[in-house]
Amino acid sequence: MKTLVIMADPKSDSFCSTVTESYLKGAVEKKADVDLINLHQLKFNYNLIDQTEQNSPDNLCLQPEEEDIKRLKDKILWCQNIVFVYPIWFSFPPAIVKAFFDRVFHLGFSYKFRESTGELEHLLKKKRVRVISICHCSPYLSFLMQYNFANIMVKKLFSDLAGFNSVTVNVVNEGSKDHEKSLEGVLYRMYRLGLDDN
Repeated sequence: MKTLVIMADPKSDSFCSTVTESYLKGAVEKKADVDLINLHQLKFNYNLIDQTEQNSPDNLCLQPEEEDIKRLKDKILWCQNIVFVYPIWFSFPPAIVKAFFDRVFHLGFSYKFRESTGELEHLLKKKRVRVISICHCSPYLSFLMQYNFANIMVKKLFSDLAGFNSVTVNVVNEGSKDHEKSLEGVLYRMYRLGLDDN
């Protein structure tokens, strides 16, 4: 399995990093072909300036692409399985995650509309995505995070637009390590996901 792991936490010693390492351990043990990208180490304009040419049959994005954006797109086309790991701050992922979605999963790369019929065409079929979002809250709020606006929009982006055949969101409550679920138990779950996904 070709797996791309995308981590979006500016802190190198964060719980997100620990969760990512646990997932990678399982994937590597399964002998998956794995690549890790930390969005905060990349350089690109967060703003989508000029999205498409109106008369272009392929709806191509006209904004000049930085080398890191080109590399991200190449990796997405290469992989079969994408895993995002990021924290949830004030019910939303970090701004860099939204910027990444805007700059990469745009019209012309992840989806387009057929010129003859206007019908939506998915361009990233036969791929899977797993989102592991890290929060620190009560168990009740952690449960509700599965259905918050950000996670619903992520599912719609990957399934309804890009055409991914599997979209899974896992909410990991960092606070659980202080309650009935130990830190070791949470990390073991992430390790098992790395095994099972690959």
